[in-house]
Amino acid sequence: MFALRIPRALKVRIQKAAKHHRMSLTDFVMFVLQRETKDVELTPDDYRRIAKEIEAVKSGNPVDNRLRSKRIEKTT
Repeated sequence: MFALRIPRALKVRIQKAAKHHRMSLTDFVMFVLQRETKDVELTPDDYRRIAKEIEAVKSGNPVDNRLRSKRIEKTT
């Protein structure tokens, strides 16, 4: 699950583009995100973090990435 806040006008443009391509909104967004990130390589540390997050969710202790993203913003 991935939640995102975007301006309403952008949402409508995305919906129209999805309809033009005869795709659901979710499928269209996934298509665009995959296309735009295909050259981004994940490191072993990235995969370990992903696995850790999956295990946390399975155990009922989901990770709150909002806090993590704020720490990343401060360091970049």
